[in-house]
Amino acid sequence: MAYRRVRSLGGPDAGPAAFTDSLCGLAVDVADRLYAAGDRRVVVFAPAGAVWNTWSLPAPALCIAVHDDGTVYAGGEGGVAVLSPSGKLVDFWRDRERLGLVTGLAVRGDEVIAADVGDKCLRRFDRGGKFRNDIGKPSRGRGFMVPNRHLDVAFDAAGRVLAPNPGKLRVETYTLEGELVGFFGGYRGPDPAGFAGCCNPTNIAVARDGRIVVTEKADPRVKVYTPEGRLLDVFGSGDFDLSCKNMDVAIDGRDRIHVIDTERRTILTYEPDPAATRAAATTGPAAAPAAGGR
Repeated sequence: MAYRRVRSLGGPDAGPAAFTDSLCGLAVDVADRLYAAGDRRVVVFAPAGAVWNTWSLPAPALCIAVHDDGTVYAGGEGGVAVLSPSGKLVDFWRDRERLGLVTGLAVRGDEVIAADVGDKCLRRFDRGGKFRNDIGKPSRGRGFMVPNRHLDVAFDAAGRVLAPNPGKLRVETYTLEGELVGFFGGYRGPDPAGFAGCCNPTNIAVARDGRIVVTEKADPRVKVYTPEGRLLDVFGSGDFDLSCKNMDVAIDGRDRIHVIDTERRTILTYEPDPAATRAAATTGPAAAPAAGGR
């Protein structure tokens, strides 16, 4: 599947959609509304791109996630804010030990996974804020390596936990109990099926059909993989400010991929390009499977 860029949201002249200081987190809900976190607030965009609502946050947020019932979770330094579907603050999980610096969130069913880059691991909570267990905590050479002080997380369709391990140049899959059950990626030189640099990939999202989307920095771009780790497409090179890093990504039910330009504080949207996809199909697979197992 190939993608084409179709729009840009935000920017300095975007009125209520403009982010002045920061734009860090993205999520989509079941109605394909897009939630963007930055400047100590949330901007919600309707599927067509118009601003649907704006909400204030009690603290700056670095990431955001939306439950199927519309509950919003926004994470940052020292905790996670919980908002009702109408944007009202209903709870704030304060836990300096387990939520020192939350840079990624994923919610599914009764599960909330917070990526705590402060302790370089994932924290598993129930939706009431009760801690359950750690995932990927460093031990004997295992665990997350995060030189860029950023860690992200997503669920796949089976309810497993996926996270980039940027220092190890791969994407890892865990059970909810914390068992590492697979990974793909690794250093492969110029082959785009793998990852290069000091710490890639940085952010992750999973489509409803299982496709895995990640973003990279230096140079910033987007990659799409099958659930097994075979590269499907690479795009976005030249679309983002070269200084971008930790570009959050979200996928809606229309297969559109939304990506943050963290320097210009805009959101770029890509959609499947049927013509390019058909052309690629006539020339064979785009790339060999990535290294590793799942």
